[in-house]
Amino acid sequence: MPNFALHNEPVVAVAVEAAKTGVSKCQHTRMPAHKGHGAGHPRHALLLGVALALTGAPAMATSLPSPIAGQNYVQTFGDNFTTPDWDHGTATTGIKWYNWEQCCMTTTNGTGSQGYPDSVGVNPYSLGVNGQSSGLNIKLTLAKNTWVTGVLASTNSAGTKGFSQKYGYFDAMVKMSAGPATWPAFWFESPGNQKQNNEVDIEFYGSTPNQLYYTLHDWSGCGCTVAQAQKTGLPDLTAGFHDYGMLWTPQTVSFYIDGKLSWSTPTPSDLNVPMAMFLDNGIGNGQKTNGQTSGADFQIQYVRAYALQGSSTATPGPMGESLNRPLSPSSVPESSTWAMMLSGFAILGLAGYRSTRKTSARAVSV
Repeated sequence: MPNFALHNEPVVAVAVEAAKTGVSKCQHTRMPAHKGHGAGHPRHALLLGVALALTGAPAMATSLPSPIAGQNYVQTFGDNFTTPDWDHGTATTGIKWYNWEQCCMTTTNGTGSQGYPDSVGVNPYSLGVNGQSSGLNIKLTLAKNTWVTGVLASTNSAGTKGFSQKYGYFDAMVKMSAGPATWPAFWFESPGNQKQNNEVDIEFYGSTPNQLYYTLHDWSGCGCTVAQAQKTGLPDLTAGFHDYGMLWTPQTVSFYIDGKLSWSTPTPSDLNVPMAMFLDNGIGNGQKTNGQTSGADFQIQYVRAYALQGSSTATPGPMGESLNRPLSPSSVPESSTWAMMLSGFAILGLAGYRSTRKTSARAVSV
């Protein structure tokens, strides 16, 4: 995979007025939408957050991921998915992820859609990606004329269990699912019934495999999309694994691909409550689904979170695996990623929750 020249690649940023409305990822319109749960409420499903165990002998952590290298950060959350540690897996203790109901599925060809557990009898979750026994795979399956997928979050829907964090660095090593209608995402949302309901999305659309979308939503204030950007000129993101990160501070929200800055925007004034992490493998949201084949995989090698030491902004939750093992060469196509990935990781907090999101107009590159 060629190296990204991220600072030279075009980014189309769109500032959306407060009055502008849209549709949610769990609802029905075009990109970028909002991931949510619950009918009529901007949170009806969960994003599948999954991490994968990496190959190689364990090594002591010697540095932090490059976006926070040399700073006073510690790791608060880590999972490389060596065991089924979600609440609908076989785990009864040590649960790190919570399966949510349907989210982020809209079809255009008369097919139905369901989240897991479903009436079709399809389990979208399995362990083992990139030729290894570890790592999480979320499969988008068409069975009995119904699309089935999974959504995972780092907290339960009430926000009373699991992991969430205010500010910090969060990243996931994933391979995007392929096809003309896939809609996978690594995203964040305020869990439970907090007064402020915010959402931040790192999302991908299979119809534009060389692009990535960043969106900030404010569901409790203006009820709108606050800011968004469309990253263009990337290699095919379904062809290999890449590390997608977000650095959230009181001043800025910055996004990274393989440790390189991709886009940054000022932190909205009310984006100041803990958020949970989500992972899901959606479909549609304005993309025509009749050409999508069954079996598209959203693969996650790991998920991590970091916080400034002594900031105490993370909710209690399992730190999980330390993720100090190096990646195999095939898992990271860019040599520039190695330095970041081989770095050791202290504790960090991260949580995700995806809610029925109101979709705003899609940014269009020129």
